[in-house]
Amino acid sequence: MTIFDRVRPARRSVLGLAMLCILGSAGWATTAQTFNPAKWWAAQKPVPTQPIAPKANPPADALVDVPLFNGATLDMAKQMAEIAHLRLQFVGPMDDAARVVDQDLQPGQQVGKGRIVILSTSDTTPPPPPEMIPAFHGLTVSDAVQKAQGTHITLQFSGPTDVDAHVDTQNPPPDSPVPEVGGVTLYMTDPPKPPVAAPSLRGLNAGAAEVAASNAGLRVRFVGPTDAAAKVVDQDPPPETPMLANSLVVATLADPPPPPPWAIWALALGAALFVAGGGTVMQARARARRLTRIRAGLAIAPHPDPGASRVVCQLTAKSEPRDV
Repeated sequence: MTIFDRVRPARRSVLGLAMLCILGSAGWATTAQTFNPAKWWAAQKPVPTQPIAPKANPPADALVDVPLFNGATLDMAKQMAEIAHLRLQFVGPMDDAARVVDQDLQPGQQVGKGRIVILSTSDTTPPPPPEMIPAFHGLTVSDAVQKAQGTHITLQFSGPTDVDAHVDTQNPPPDSPVPEVGGVTLYMTDPPKPPVAAPSLRGLNAGAAEVAASNAGLRVRFVGPTDAAAKVVDQDPPPETPMLANSLVVATLADPPPPPPWAIWALALGAALFVAGGGTVMQARARARRLTRIRAGLAIAPHPDPGASRVVCQLTAKSEPRDV
């Protein structure tokens, strides 16, 4: 049985109320020692924030450029780091044959003095960079050969190789690695020739037109009949047109038209007159020859009377009679 069972019921209620008051007084006293209304009210108000001052940049003399360590020996890398005021940390072999093959900071990067740079080393010497093919465009044969001297490039030429020829294209292209097998093929071309004027081919036959076009440095193609009687009646382009050398001229050939009927009659009449006139002339010439023969065979004798007023000519034939 507890103490509450021994106390009377009325006293039991009073005792409980008293204990409640005692406990409440103790809790209020404890809370009063830790709770400050002024501080609590001040905490409810927003506190103005102060702007954060920007961080000052380090002075320029405190920054250094990271040098290029790749390919350097360990001693060389240490000397470069000492000059640049940097510290080094090596990863890999540390013997005399070791060389730097990689670095964690890029060359030229600005860092603070005393920064640690991690260098990777290796005993294997890196292979040299591949030999690149230069550009040969526009060079002559002699210039291309001179440019390839001192290299491992073998040149092969395709096209004309005269003095005026120059490189138009090349295979492989410039800035390509030199191939181990084969060489570089240079495709040559002649410089363009100045334009020429198209000759006049009208009225010429096929053979003469071809010779005239060839003398002008051009080619000709015929359209139409190509017999000996055919003549050029038209051409494309027309005469005196500027053309590039070795260009094509199209010539149109046609047979001459037959003569008109009146021309045939006029030709026949002229032939008849010629024949008739030729016969008359021939007859006149024959008569003249006969008279000459007669005169050559006659003698003229004077009359015995010198005083006669007239001269009587006696014709004495000295040759055999001939028809007059």
